[in-house]
Amino acid sequence: MDGSVSRSEFEDQTKRLEKDGQFVFNGNWDEIFRKIDLDGDGRIDYHEFCVATIDHKKLLTEQNLKYVFDTLDVDKNGSIDIQEFKD
Repeated sequence: MDGSVSRSEFEDQTKRLEKDGQFVFNGNWDEIFRKIDLDGDGRIDYHEFCVATIDHKKLLTEQNLKYVFDTLDVDKNGSIDIQEFKD
């Protein structure tokens, strides 16, 4: 176990779930895998998995975005400069 999932591991597990009747999918697994594999290395790591499974509508609320902006705007001048972003 290296903390990521290869294309073949992904396919094997989804086929097992389908066979067990726990999952049904009629789409294109190659396309789905490509969309999840953000860096194109042929593996899905934890970060890529989280990005793919987050409900962006719930996460990207105005309140959450304001909180992140205010956290990054250390000098509270209403903008985030590159140094604040790096810090």
